[in-house]
Amino acid sequence: MLDAEVRPHAADVDRTGEYPRAAIAALGAAGLLGLTSAHEVGGAGLGLPLFDAPAVPA
Repeated sequence: MLDAEVRPHAADVDRTGEYPRAAIAALGAAGLLGLTSAHEVGGAGLGLPLFDAPAVPA
């Protein structure tokens, strides 16, 4: 999904700072936009530490 919907637009996003609506819609349909949102509002409730995990040595 990322290769098809997001990666093709990466250079334009870097250049303009704007994300294509179709890419945002595809990420939402895949359930990837609410990862850090609370369960009470329909998110996964994972919080911001989710984004630090790849940087933390095992």
